[in-house]
Amino acid sequence: MSIAFARGRNPSRAPTPPHRAPWNRIIARRSLLVSNAPSEPLVPGMRFGPACRAGLAQRGSPRSPEYVDHSRTRWSFSSAQSPRLRRSAHRRDALGVGQELVQAQVSVDRLTDQDASLVTMSDALVLDLQRLAMNSGTGLPELLLRTKAVAVKLGLPKPREWIEHEINGYPPKVELPSYRIIPSELRVQNPFHGWTAVLWEDSMEPLQKHFARSEIRHPIAEVEVQSQAKGPIHTSLLPAEIEVLLATGNHHIGRLASARVFSRASFVGILEGVRAKVLDWALALEKEGILGKSMTFDAMEKQNASGVEFSTNEVVARVLFLSANPDPKSPLAVEKEQNRIVKVRNGAKYQEKIRIEGLPDVDITELAKSLRLHNPMVVHFAGHGRRDGSLLMRDENGKNHAMQPKGLAKLLSIQRDTIRLVILNACYSDELAKHIISNIDCVIGMTDAVSDEVAILFAQTFYSTLFDGGSILESFETSSAVVQARYPDETDTPNLQVKKGIDASRIRVIG
Repeated sequence: MSIAFARGRNPSRAPTPPHRAPWNRIIARRSLLVSNAPSEPLVPGMRFGPACRAGLAQRGSPRSPEYVDHSRTRWSFSSAQSPRLRRSAHRRDALGVGQELVQAQVSVDRLTDQDASLVTMSDALVLDLQRLAMNSGTGLPELLLRTKAVAVKLGLPKPREWIEHEINGYPPKVELPSYRIIPSELRVQNPFHGWTAVLWEDSMEPLQKHFARSEIRHPIAEVEVQSQAKGPIHTSLLPAEIEVLLATGNHHIGRLASARVFSRASFVGILEGVRAKVLDWALALEKEGILGKSMTFDAMEKQNASGVEFSTNEVVARVLFLSANPDPKSPLAVEKEQNRIVKVRNGAKYQEKIRIEGLPDVDITELAKSLRLHNPMVVHFAGHGRRDGSLLMRDENGKNHAMQPKGLAKLLSIQRDTIRLVILNACYSDELAKHIISNIDCVIGMTDAVSDEVAILFAQTFYSTLFDGGSILESFETSSAVVQARYPDETDTPNLQVKKGIDASRIRVIG
């Protein structure tokens, strides 16, 4: 091993030759590498964080004679290890060098303890993801790339889409997660007092609300840079916003330079929101026994992963209630059915996380738009059905038309990444369910004609269990039992179909 010696404290004294330096043997036994050039890291793929790079910078340039690389070693040095060190001027110089090396090594040891999860990774992808998410030193871009690898290997498009938006930024029409909607304030630059808050008049309340909260759609790397700013963060207004302010006639707002101002803490909150989302998902995967050992996932893990809920917002379960009652000769109590479901939601355990979007008297074009706009997890249809599986609703011209099963099934399959359950609360709709089930996890249809009373009772009891955190299978069995107890003649009318390879007892829309 070649050793290059650092200079001692006395520049006029020449360093002791290597073969005569007793402290050289101590350093050699500790496997200390001292070199004029940086060595390769001990762990393949290991990268130093910012704190480590700062520590290396303090100890000198890799090309300077004072540079010492301690990345390979942990060691301690004490004068008690060699009494002769205190009896020689040369050895006192050597001791001074050794003490400096020890002090420099303390920061490296401390960093290594803090970042152990970055250096020593297990062979389980999900557990490694948890370690990275809990380590505040992990950069968000790196954490998201690792999360993307897990999502791709599991074949889960929803987490992958979220990761792509976080890395590249959110397009204008994409719904933002709640942690990316942060408080803001409109300020104007007073020539005497600097940036000051705007005193809003009562008539300007809509404008005040507009500037009180802002959507942050920038890539996470840009958010991370802003979170390191010193003091408030100022951003320019949009041209349309400036025109609106000028139109108010308020000379303070219209003529002075204006800016939207954010607190740095709000941007830190975005970073923590992303980190918490990754950690929650990784913990949920582990709970289901999904670990990804040996850097891969087996078939059972991939199947179970489809039942792990991944939501980027507080609203976890979004139900799209579609009703069609185009036949005045046989009206249905579809409005009553929707009201019962809403009432169940209002008394549910997770009511704040459930959103019901109602679309009454739906036509085929509105159906296509609503599926794309709301991205529902549950699609509920209440209306008339025919024996061939078609559903009666209005066409694009407002006329009654029987929508054919194949077309409806294809329309629903476009949103198969988000829809987990379709409920067809209409007569003879089980025939339509057979066409849908090839792309949707679970579909409930009616094998025969169904009365208003049975349809409403089934829906009410089904959602009562589902909204309290019950699985799809548990909710179906509960509602079927209630129907059997109250209307025994229609016990077998509701029918649950499950896609091959899916376990309905493991799928929950909430909880």
